[in-house]
Amino acid sequence: MLLAGCIDDLPPATPADGVDAGVIVRGDRGPVAVDAGADFELEVDFEAGPTRDVGPRVDDAALPRPDRGEVTDPTLDTDHDGTPDVDDCEPDNAAVHPDAIEACNAVDDDCDGMVDEQAASVGTCTVGEGRCRSEGGWVCEEGRHFCDAPAITPEPEIPRNQVDDDCDGLVDELECPVGTVGDAEGRTCMWVGSSERLWGLGDLACESQRVASVSGHMATLEVPSEVELARAVVAGHGPLWVGAARVNAGETWRWNSGAPLPVGGADNLWAAGEPNNAGIGEWCAQVRDDGLLNDENCLNRTGVLCEVKQRDVP
Repeated sequence: MLLAGCIDDLPPATPADGVDAGVIVRGDRGPVAVDAGADFELEVDFEAGPTRDVGPRVDDAALPRPDRGEVTDPTLDTDHDGTPDVDDCEPDNAAVHPDAIEACNAVDDDCDGMVDEQAASVGTCTVGEGRCRSEGGWVCEEGRHFCDAPAITPEPEIPRNQVDDDCDGLVDELECPVGTVGDAEGRTCMWVGSSERLWGLGDLACESQRVASVSGHMATLEVPSEVELARAVVAGHGPLWVGAARVNAGETWRWNSGAPLPVGGADNLWAAGEPNNAGIGEWCAQVRDDGLLNDENCLNRTGVLCEVKQRDVP
């Protein structure tokens, strides 16, 4: 209850002990001097006791209320992202705040009112292999990043043009036909020949199969990938003739390509104790089921391990 300028309606104050007249005692706050001729404003709290000065009047409708969704503490940081809730567009999401880096995720990460604006273009990009390789730019649409480089359709591999025509990451590799097996580099296709032959006629067992229009011949295992391929093809079919023989009936062995075939050492492909010329005329090489070599009489008839190499294709 507020009383303004109505001091005449109040009962006269009774001086308390030790207090001069003209002084009103207001609770435990001590005496307060009052000019009897001045207008003043008092709040009388009839339940709490003596009157007290409440200062300027405030419209309580303007006071912030938690139930109105307003922040009552300007330092409050609910998600602990370093940005007070009053400045944070998503105060419950620590990944979203004004200092965040905009990502391609369909979210306004940096609270600037725009979505994915900085992630929309982040430089050039490439897609495809070989002749299918093309360039474009990174694009962000609906929260998804992708390269807008045009797609190029692969074509059949063209031998010896030094181009990856079929876009598989290999250049001039062989396309091994059905019935043959290729190595991982696309350099060799191997298969078991069509019939048993004497070593000297071994190539005839390979000619019926053609790779890239080239007839096959007895295999020469000159690099590790060819050795591994031979082991896979021969398993269960050996022994098979390969294109290797003694030179002039001596101790030197060569592949039919002219490359040396080591005996012993780190590159040895022979089975233990081989070559030993244990029989008569063991001047020709076979590959066994286990992928190791054995010397054998060239006049025996066995199956043949055939191949076409990448270098055979004109």
